[in-house]
Amino acid sequence: MTGIDHTATIDKTASVNLSAKVAECVMIGRQVHIGRHTEIGTETVLYMESRIGDYAVVGDRARIGRGVEIGPGSTVGNNVQVKAGAKVGIRTSIGDRTIIGPGTIIGDGVTIEAKASIRDGALVGDGVKIGSRSSVGTQAKVDADVEIGARVTVRAQAAIGKGARLESRCDIAPRVKIPPGEKVPARKTVV
Repeated sequence: MTGIDHTATIDKTASVNLSAKVAECVMIGRQVHIGRHTEIGTETVLYMESRIGDYAVVGDRARIGRGVEIGPGSTVGNNVQVKAGAKVGIRTSIGDRTIIGPGTIIGDGVTIEAKASIRDGALVGDGVKIGSRSSVGTQAKVDADVEIGARVTVRAQAAIGKGARLESRCDIAPRVKIPPGEKVPARKTVV
């Protein structure tokens, strides 16, 4: 893929760097900014006022909401939804079929595996790893360098301390605080 495919629809107020690659049937809304050497996949929609940083990759059939910011060097997988006002840091990877809720803030160097869900207003710190099919609830806070295994549920307004490790299939109840460095064993429910 090189340049802008002739089937792409780009609003006249959008800014697409000449080195960017835009695939077929992409829709780019008003005042969208696409940085240098960025790639936008087939049938992706970028809603108004979203910003995609330099060297970022957005996969096929992604939906990037109004006012979203995707940091430089980040990768957004196929069929991902990043909803209005969410911010994604630099060199962050979001796996296929993941949903990022509105107003969510995701730090730098984060890895989110496929089919995860980060709900409205959640805060995810730098260097966090989130396993496939895991969920971080509304307004939950996950501090830096936390490891969350596959199929983990962190419920609304829970707080996970720096460097904590949540093994697969554990469940953290709403408003629970996990201390820094704590290890929660697999399949454990913390209330």
